[in-house]
Amino acid sequence: MPLTLDSFKAKFPIPAVCKDGGEAFEYFWHYDLPVRPEQFWPFISDSSRMNREVGYEEVFYHEEKGTLYGYSGEGRFRQEWIEFPFEWNYPVYIRRLRKYSKGLPSYNFIQGYIEPTDTGCTVYIHNVVYSHEKLARRLLPGYLEPFGERYGATFRRAAEAIENTESVDSVYPPIPVKIGEEGERILEERLLRLRESGFSASEIKELRQFIVSGDCSDLHRIRPLALHHPLQDAHRRVAMFMHGVLAGLFTMNYEVICPHCRGNRESRASLAQVPPRSECHICEIEFQTGGKESLEITFRLHPSIAETRPRLFCAAEPSHKTHVRLQRMLSAGPQQFPANLSAGRYRFLLQKEQLPLAADFKRQETDVPGMNGQCKVENPFNKEALLMVEEPSQAVAALRPSMLFRMQEFRDLFAGEQLAADLQIDLGRQTIAFVDIVGSTRFYEERGDGPAFGEVKRHFEHLFRIVQKHRGAVIKTIGDGAMFCFPSPLNALKAGLESTSLFAAGEEGLHLAIRYTMHEGPCLAVNFNTGIDFFGRTVNLAAKLQNITGANQVCLSQDVHGNPDIQDFLRQRGIKPASEVLRHSTLLRSEPVYIFQGLAGRQFTE
Repeated sequence: MPLTLDSFKAKFPIPAVCKDGGEAFEYFWHYDLPVRPEQFWPFISDSSRMNREVGYEEVFYHEEKGTLYGYSGEGRFRQEWIEFPFEWNYPVYIRRLRKYSKGLPSYNFIQGYIEPTDTGCTVYIHNVVYSHEKLARRLLPGYLEPFGERYGATFRRAAEAIENTESVDSVYPPIPVKIGEEGERILEERLLRLRESGFSASEIKELRQFIVSGDCSDLHRIRPLALHHPLQDAHRRVAMFMHGVLAGLFTMNYEVICPHCRGNRESRASLAQVPPRSECHICEIEFQTGGKESLEITFRLHPSIAETRPRLFCAAEPSHKTHVRLQRMLSAGPQQFPANLSAGRYRFLLQKEQLPLAADFKRQETDVPGMNGQCKVENPFNKEALLMVEEPSQAVAALRPSMLFRMQEFRDLFAGEQLAADLQIDLGRQTIAFVDIVGSTRFYEERGDGPAFGEVKRHFEHLFRIVQKHRGAVIKTIGDGAMFCFPSPLNALKAGLESTSLFAAGEEGLHLAIRYTMHEGPCLAVNFNTGIDFFGRTVNLAAKLQNITGANQVCLSQDVHGNPDIQDFLRQRGIKPASEVLRHSTLLRSEPVYIFQGLAGRQFTE
């Protein structure tokens, strides 16, 4: 039996502030759909594109000291308002409140509730507009009533798309950019430049299709790791966009991201312009920009090809904060409310606070279908504050410096990029490897500087080729040695075994020996000399292992050796360490390390 308006408002009451807004124009619709709430959630939470589809007009926003101001229309039809933070609980409800300073309404409150049923779900839309204007009686009903049918048509298309395993784009098609004749000429010319960088004709074709048919908002802020195309391989996809910057197809931006709400607080064209600290007026916090999740690298279609801009029909907070499972405005003091949370660890955050907030969630029956328990929490401030319950996992779709800095393409194409002198970036766990040529001093004495240097250079060319094959990057060269970074310990080990095997075999006239050491752990990125360098205890230990490693040997720290992927690889290949060193005075700590001999005469492949 569907909820009545009165029973609905008993479960989801209208904010008390609205009741001083004048006469209420209230609309209540419900729709039965043969899909589960979690399947339907992406369609209703992307409220900007949903609003566009049902016929609302485009809106524009700007932020001042933490308050979001919006407007729509022009002239005597212009409306201006303050947009309060959205409230939602995945995948149960979503609601939004506006307070108008110009236009017919004084307040607008709209909310959606997805009630689970035996056959799928029932979606309720409750839309209330308050107005003091006499003209409202004549104009608002005729404007608002048709939306009931429009929501129904859109939601039924969404249900069909879900049943046919189609994406949200099939219901909310993109708004493509307008590329003029000159823009088309520039696009084709620059795609040809990109083709000369080694990308295939099919890859270029996919990229072109993405540009000419992609959504205007998405092309204004391209997140390459969030794309399903062009290119399935994430590393090559990011490399394509970096080459695209050099070809003039895109610009690259370094966005400072608030660690609390994950909103973009400022954007810079180069790393040197990124300040060491920033602030978020919405969350009322200051933060260091060197945090693991405080920088995101995005791309934008070059303005010489076409102008891009965000096309908004709503602020659509839930679709931009998919890591937040529940967002709710709290009054001061202790309180309790029904919520829907799955098993797992969450961070309970209040505005102005970055530390986890003491809160309690208990599974129990509630009088709201879809809610599976009660949340108890205390707001310690003497005013309203925004509660955010977020999953602890980071946004995997974000391109962070931790990936960018370990890509050889970035270091080759953007060699001039430098960090500000007082900026250090937390890169999280990184896999670091060091290599050094054994006996190079004697080799220079025997051959002379010129011939010896030529030989050493040729050896390093082979080594660098192997490192790049396994997705490693050269961080720096140090005399007759070098430091590398890899996306995983397994990549680093494969590169180490392949290079030491090649050198041990003496193939292709390679008669010099190398020692190869590796370790994994936390690292910082800093500016050193004229480039971006890696720093920290992980780097120091990887370098110290060189002291106990012999010719054409690979030395692994305990952290690397214990990695499950490393263990599986060694077991499958039947590779066992030549020796184990339990303690050594030159190490930074006392623990086992594992040394493997180069596999001379043995073909090493992926």
